[in-house]
Amino acid sequence: MNIYELVQNLYQELCSPQDNISQNQPQSYDSQVYQQIRAVINTASQVQSVQLQSKKQGYFRWTEALHRKFCIICAALHWDQARPKYICKFLPELSSEVVASHLQKTRNELRAFGQRGVPIPTCFQNDATFLRISEYWVQNHSRLSDSEIKALLLQ
Repeated sequence: MNIYELVQNLYQELCSPQDNISQNQPQSYDSQVYQQIRAVINTASQVQSVQLQSKKQGYFRWTEALHRKFCIICAALHWDQARPKYICKFLPELSSEVVASHLQKTRNELRAFGQRGVPIPTCFQNDATFLRISEYWVQNHSRLSDSEIKALLLQ
């Protein structure tokens, strides 16, 4: 039921003849009806605005630990081949839109630094996990398996 129907029903209910109301009602009755309808409209518009606000997605804040996991997955898959849907297999608590946005942002940052090979974000340059991933890529020239990626995430 939309606001118009709600107001129309309320108005009909309030203005319908009742046994205890005489036909020669003073003018104040109309103003009471008007005020009640106005209150319903205000309440309905507030409810509608709350519903619209709740549909908006909030800003997602990446924690350092979550960003590290994300970077491990992307480095293990190689940044150019990493896809949001596949990353979400390892991080199911995130939506693919959030992952896609973060992947694009991180790729752009890595390109800005002009890193070659298997790029490692500068904040993780000395991290043993990323060094292992780099060595694996140099030796095998292929991405890590799902079980190897899961093992890296548990460290």
